[in-house]
Order: sequence, then C-alpha cells, then structure tokens
Amino acid sequence: MINIGGVVIGGGNPIAIQSMTNTETSDVDATVAQILELEKAGCQIIRSTANTEAAAKAFDKIKEQIHIPIVADIHFDYRLAIAAIENGADKIRINPGNIGSRDRIQAVVDAAKERQIPIRVGVNSGSLEKELVEKYNGVTAEGLVESALDKVRIIEEMGYDNLVILCGHYEGVDQRIIDEIIDEEISIGDYVLTGGEIPACILTDCVGRLVPGVLSDSECYEKESFSDRLLEYPQYTRPYDFRGRLVPDELISGHHANIEKWRAEKALEKTRRVRPDLLGEK
Repeated sequence: MINIGGVVIGGGNPIAIQSMTNTETSDVDATVAQILELEKAGCQIIRSTANTEAAAKAFDKIKEQIHIPIVADIHFDYRLAIAAIENGADKIRINPGNIGSRDRIQAVVDAAKERQIPIRVGVNSGSLEKELVEKYNGVTAEGLVESALDKVRIIEEMGYDNLVILCGHYEGVDQRIIDEIIDEEISIGDYVLTGGEIPACILTDCVGRLVPGVLSDSECYEKESFSDRLLEYPQYTRPYDFRGRLVPDELISGHHANIEKWRAEKALEKTRRVRPDLLGEK
C-alpha cells in the first residue's frame, strides 16, 4: 500500500480518482482554481507538472490552498524533482530513463526518502532504451516491463521501495506479469478493447448485483438473460402507445398464463435471432 499525502492506494483500499492540471503550474491562482474545481467533481489526487524552477517552487503555495494531495510530474531535470519535493509535493512522477545518471537518480531518491514520499516510476516509448528497442524489434510491452523492472531494481538497491510502477499502454499484458500475479482469467466476449478498465467495470457490475441486498429482489437476476440459456424477453413499460408502437395485447390482458407463454416464446425467438450459439445453433 502507498500513502500519498493521506490518500492510501493499493491493497484493499478504494480506487482513488486522479486528474492532472493543464495550467502553467507557476501560475498559482489559475492552478489552484482548476484544482478546486476538480475537487468538486470528485478528484482525490491531483498531478501538476514541475517543468520549470518556478513551477517546482510553486507547489508549497498551491498546497496551502487545496485539500487533496498533489503529485509533481517531472520530465528530464532531476533538480526540479528535488525542488518539488522540498516544496511539499506528496509524490513525484519520474521516468528514470530520462533523469540521467545513477547519481542523479540517487539524489532524487535521497530527497524522497528523507520525506517518505512515494516515487511513481514511469516508462514509455520515448524513454525506452535503444538496446531494448533493438532486443524486442521495436517498442513492445515486454521491453517496457523490462525497462520498468530495471528502474525499480536500481531504486530498490538505493534502499527505497515506496514505489508505484506505471508502464505505457501497449497491446497485451506481459506474460511474466500474468504468470506472477494473475490467478484467474475471465473473458467478457470475443472482441478487443484498448484497456482493462471497461472489462473490470463490467465484471464488478455483473458480480456485484448478485450480492444479496444489492438488488431489491433476487427474482431480478433469477429470471433474466442467461439464467436458463436464453436471452430475456423484450420489455415494455408506459405509455401504451409510443410513436405508433403499441404494447402487445398479451401483456395487458391480465391473463398470467398467456403472459408467461408470450414471454417464453419471445425469449426463444430473440435468442434464436441474436444468439443462436446459446441454443447450439449456427
């Protein structure tokens, strides 16, 4: 678990919402105004660039006026990382491959260690070492992970492990990560997405609604799509006439047996039309 200015991430802690300012950080008033707006929208961690000395030194003035932790985004100059730390940054984001020599990385680590603030280690296509690009014939997930793990090893050898690791977004997940920490894989369908965020939300919703008490009535999920290998029958509500489309007579007849028969027929009809594979048909 990582403590970022009082907001703890990782472990069993709730996901924290983070955003980033797009102001000139040295413009304290504009930056604070934007952060306060983000706070109202639910932001729990804010990241601002420390791309100049003035920006790095503005962090203490910004912190005085906001209510959430602030992360300093460092690009190339290790001295700006140190300045941001000295001016109250709750966490720094660095790309060790862009920082330079081991001595420079050590200086940043020493400053972070002194104040016990986390370091987010990031790698991306722009920082990937030439030898790794050549080794993997381009920028690949494998190369990014190897680069990240190498940077983590360097920092850990310096006696610091208060780290968050971030790799750029590329196709697939490194097999070593799957082998090391994944105990079960679940497919949500035969298509490709650009990230795991949507599948995670889908899985959370699907499982969460089965927890007793989440839905008002267990019948809500006992008689719906896939409960008996069929898609759920079509739904109709009010008004009776919507743009010339009427609610089927069977549903307003008050005859329960006829209603159940209609639902069963329509569920089968819909399944055969949309998902014949559920019926073993092609």
